[in-house]
Amino acid sequence: HLKDGMRIGLGSGSTARHVVDHVADVCQQKGWSVLCCTTSEATEQHAIRRGLETRPLEFFTKLDVAIDGADEVDPELQLVKGGGGALLREKYVELQSDQFVVVAHSQKKVATLGTTYKL
Repeated sequence: HLKDGMRIGLGSGSTARHVVDHVADVCQQKGWSVLCCTTSEATEQHAIRRGLETRPLEFFTKLDVAIDGADEVDPELQLVKGGGGALLREKYVELQSDQFVVVAHSQKKVATLGTTYKL
């Protein structure tokens, strides 16, 4: 999903931190430049520390892709998002994006949605 020159929305939370690391690693290895919009101050600070250029959402008319983590994922790959405190910013970034990619690590697996977060 990543290409040189992309405008990327970066989500919030524990999984998003790994996404920022991956985007930064790819850009550094390939000599790419991307412009990022983050959904939280913590993600923005981490992205800046990793060498990614960030701008506020108002700067963008469109994002190429937004990448964020899920709070829960069930065996049918249905998911819950928005259990954290950045839901509104996450939603705005998602709506500005041509593509929306959700990533989840194994700790987000649940047998039934609503196990960790009330639905």
